[in-house]
Amino acid sequence: MRKRLLAGLIIPVVIGIAFSSCTPLKDIVYIPEAVTDTTQAALPQPDAYRIQPYDNLYIQVISSDEFSMYFNISTTDRYLNNDAAIELGSYRVNKQGEIDFPYIGKVKVAGLTTEEIKEVVNDKISESLVEFSVVVKHVNRHFTLLGEVGSPGTYTFYKDYLTIFEALGYGRDLTDFGNRHKVKIIRHTQKGKLIETFDLTKNDILSSNFYYILPNDIIYVEPNTKVWGAKTLPFTAILTTINTAVLLYNAINNAVGTN
Repeated sequence: MRKRLLAGLIIPVVIGIAFSSCTPLKDIVYIPEAVTDTTQAALPQPDAYRIQPYDNLYIQVISSDEFSMYFNISTTDRYLNNDAAIELGSYRVNKQGEIDFPYIGKVKVAGLTTEEIKEVVNDKISESLVEFSVVVKHVNRHFTLLGEVGSPGTYTFYKDYLTIFEALGYGRDLTDFGNRHKVKIIRHTQKGKLIETFDLTKNDILSSNFYYILPNDIIYVEPNTKVWGAKTLPFTAILTTINTAVLLYNAINNAVGTN
């Protein structure tokens, strides 16, 4: 009778401790409101990124006129698929926000979009060429993931528009400790740094101007709880609790048996 009583007391305690360490489903589901909502969310138009100092621009002048070759940087790697190729085959914007363009000189590009830069270069080159076209690309587009994500780091992306969820996918999603209610995005703008905090379990993120990630954005995922050691701590705690309960049960059982 005493053995059954002990088992009846210990087993519920173990189960309670184990489940108390679990995260509620509502805290790990992204935008759960949208799961049952069949209406289409009105997504915002992505902000046009404006070039900043230390960005790299790929500018190519295309023309049948042989003189056009003097407007282009000579490089053996036209694909710019690594850092070295980007550095050699593109124009680095200096801290004054300018690039040094061949035969033209200093061109102010900071604060402009790539389309606006294309127009500026077109106007400059039209003084030397008649039929030509200009290609302008921002080639060192990257963002940084920090905090409770699977693989923190700085990532390069090539899409024109990258969503917050796609960005988190680069870092293998949030960890079990990631607080989906507090995700910060730090954005560099002409007016300074902007910091916004979002709840990924709400639909509000879909209508935010921060839904689309811009180059140089920093995404920081706060921890949900304090982490004292390895990230497998919850599983270790559960196993330890079970082992302790078994040892406690055996000890009490042996003590009762000797009486």
